[in-house]
Amino acid sequence: MEGGLSRHDIRVSQEGGGDRTVVMPDRLMEAEPRPEPDHRTYLMGLFMERPIEVASLMERWIKLDEEKGSLKSAQLINNVDARFMLLIEKYMSKDVYDRLLDASEDPASREKYETYEDFRDISKEVRQSLRDGTAAGVKEYEFIQFIDDDQLLRIAHETPNKDLALLIRQLPPKRTAWLLEHLGDERTRVIMELITKTDTINYETLRESAGKLFEKYFSMQSLSSFTKRDINKIMHTIEEMPLNKQENYLLMLAELDPELYHTISKQITTWERLLLMDEEILKEAMLGIDSRTIALALKDAPFSFKKDLLNMRPNREQLMIEEMIEEGDATEEQAEKARRVILSAVKETRDVRKKTSVNE
Repeated sequence: MEGGLSRHDIRVSQEGGGDRTVVMPDRLMEAEPRPEPDHRTYLMGLFMERPIEVASLMERWIKLDEEKGSLKSAQLINNVDARFMLLIEKYMSKDVYDRLLDASEDPASREKYETYEDFRDISKEVRQSLRDGTAAGVKEYEFIQFIDDDQLLRIAHETPNKDLALLIRQLPPKRTAWLLEHLGDERTRVIMELITKTDTINYETLRESAGKLFEKYFSMQSLSSFTKRDINKIMHTIEEMPLNKQENYLLMLAELDPELYHTISKQITTWERLLLMDEEILKEAMLGIDSRTIALALKDAPFSFKKDLLNMRPNREQLMIEEMIEEGDATEEQAEKARRVILSAVKETRDVRKKTSVNE
């Protein structure tokens, strides 16, 4: 049958004589194709229902590759709904959000996902990241990964309900259910009510709450309970904190657990301890840093610190950097970003040297 469904006709004998023609569909006819899932709607739902996790996932992309990660995040937002840029701002650190905002102005970020395959690939990546936990929570809560159940329960009993509600938002579902079972019916009711309101909590509040829980965790530890992997996670957590707060946490460690502090202080690199680094490593790392970044990083730095760091550059460049510092009007965010660039270069140089010495 042309222009219609494939079919074949059969004749069926009827009672009382005569035949009746019945039209049957062709058995080999392919089934109707299933409608493609609406990936754009799926992604839009994630922005609305799980903004903290989506913001954390994008922050992870940007941390791994600043240029590509920022562009990919901006393109995803612009393809779903550009207004979500404002929604996730409160869940991202200031420097990362600024990079994302800059990327959103790039014409390349306005390129649309025109095909089903485009949306399928990006939604598949987002779904997998949310499922395997790589996007769960903000980075300040990473220490939860190595808290055992007894410690978690003890922290929960000593933590105000508001902070505990924020903590529970970062736990996997099974562990959340376990913890709530041990809190009692009345407190569970209060916590669950608070959890529904945490979408209005900004990033800085999350960071502050995580810091309080971080302190509680350290207060119940001893060096013997930490593995090498745990110590690396602790250092990473401290290094990801605002630079002006890192020393406070190290001082807290010195009071709570001097042995743990001694172990970490020998390995960690903070801005205030930068000049304690081996001078040759510092000089090598500084070779790849441009003058503008150094000038931004030295905003409001103590005179002796500024002098020692500038002495690692040629005399003519030192004068130019000093002029840039005097004439510039760098914000705290710009200074922090520049300092992190220098710290990253120093740590990378140190690690390369370690690997080279081991291989030799």
